[in-house]
Amino acid sequence: QHPEVAGDRQRVNDQWMAAIRDQTPFNAEYRFIAPDGRVIWVLGQVSPRRDDGGRISSHIGTITDISAAKAAEAALAASEARFRSIFDNINDAIFIHDLDTGAILAVNRRMAVMYGFDDPSEVIGMTAGQLSEGVPPYDEATARGWLDKALVGAPQVFEWRARARDGRLFWVEVSMRRAPISAEGDGILVVVRDISERKQTELALTERTEALERSNADLEQFAYVASHDLREPLRMVSSYMALLERRYGDRLEKDGHEFIAFAKEGAVRMDRLVQDLLEFSRVGRIADPPVPTSIDTILANVLKMLAVVINEAGATITVPEPLPTVVCSGNEIFLLLQNLISNGIKFRAASRPPEIRITARRQGGNWQFAVADNGIGMEPIYYDRIFKIFHRLHTREKYDGTGIGLSICKKIVERHGGRIWVEATPGKGSTFLFTLAA
Repeated sequence: QHPEVAGDRQRVNDQWMAAIRDQTPFNAEYRFIAPDGRVIWVLGQVSPRRDDGGRISSHIGTITDISAAKAAEAALAASEARFRSIFDNINDAIFIHDLDTGAILAVNRRMAVMYGFDDPSEVIGMTAGQLSEGVPPYDEATARGWLDKALVGAPQVFEWRARARDGRLFWVEVSMRRAPISAEGDGILVVVRDISERKQTELALTERTEALERSNADLEQFAYVASHDLREPLRMVSSYMALLERRYGDRLEKDGHEFIAFAKEGAVRMDRLVQDLLEFSRVGRIADPPVPTSIDTILANVLKMLAVVINEAGATITVPEPLPTVVCSGNEIFLLLQNLISNGIKFRAASRPPEIRITARRQGGNWQFAVADNGIGMEPIYYDRIFKIFHRLHTREKYDGTGIGLSICKKIVERHGGRIWVEATPGKGSTFLFTLAA
C-alpha cells in the first residue's frame, strides 16, 4: 500500500547490514508506518557497544519522529523551486551584485538571452562596466557610481547603454536597490529591461515632431510674409478704384458704378482676410511670455474695445462671478475673448437681443471657461468643423466674416496647453468652452 515505505525498507536494510559489517554507527532517515496508519518520517540512529576486549557486544539506538522537519524541508525546496522558476522565466534580466566589489554574483536565464551569452554562469564575476557601452556616461566609473548610490539604500532608476556579448549596443532601463539576498547578508539587486523598441519609437517621434515644427514654422513664416506683402497691392487696388470713381464717375453708366462697387467690396473682403491671416500667423510669434494675468482685467479691455458693437446690437454681457488670474499670454487671451464675444453678437437670433454670459470654474489643475450666448446655435455635426481654418457655416451675405476667427481661438488655447470645444442647441444658443492651466 505504501511503495515508498517498502523502498525505504530495502535501503535502510542495506545501510544496516553495511554498518554491521563495517562495525560503524548506523544513521538513516526513512519513512515509517505509525500505529494509527500514518506514514511518518523518522531518524534511526544506532551505535555499537563494545566489551572490555573491544568486541561489539550489543547495539543501542533511537528512533526520532522528524516529520515536521521533513515537511518544512519540502516546503522550503518547493519555495526555492518556485523562486528559481520565476527568477529564470521573468521577462527582465536580473543581476545580483556583491556589495563590496560590485562583481556579479548571480543572474537569471533571461539575462543570458538578452546579452547573448550561452549560459548565465559566463558572466559570474564580471562587473557592470564590462556589460556597458564603455564610454562616458555609460562606463565602469559611472556604473560604480550608480551601485554606490544603491548601496546606501537609495533605489535608483535610469536608462543605460548596454553591450551584448557580440558587441551590439542596446538601450535598457535599469532599476537597482540594496536588498537582502541570503542568510549571509545583503546584495545589490538589479533589474534590467530592454527598451530598444521604445527608444526607436521615441527617436522616430522626435524626428517627426521636429520636422513638423519646422514645416509649421515655414508655413507660418510664409503666411506672415505673404499676408503682409499682399496688403500693399490691395490698398493700391482700393485707392485706384476710388480715384477712378471720382474722376470718371459722371461718365460711367449704372453697370460701371456697380462694377467699381464690386471691385471695392472684393478688395475690402480680401484685406480683411489678409488681416485675419496675419493675426493667425502672429499667434505664438510675437514676444508675449506667459505671466500671471487677471482674466477680469483682460475682459474689461475687450469690452471697452467692443463697446460700439455691443451697444449697436443691444447686447448684454454678464459675468456672474470674478474671473481668476492665470498664467497666460495676455494679448493672445485678449484676442481669444474678443473673437468669442464677437461671434456671440454676430450670430444672434433675429427675435431677441444677444445675451452673453462668461463664467469660469476650477476643474482639477485647470480652469474651465465658458462663453455662452443665446444666438442661433448649431447642429452637433458642425462642432469640430467650425474650428478649421476658412470653414464657414453660413454664406457671406447672411453673416460676414473670413472663417478664421475660431481657428485663431483654437491655436491660442492649444498653445497654452488647453483645449477648446463647443456645445450648442439649434435656435437656442452656443456655449464655447476652453481650459487654461490653473
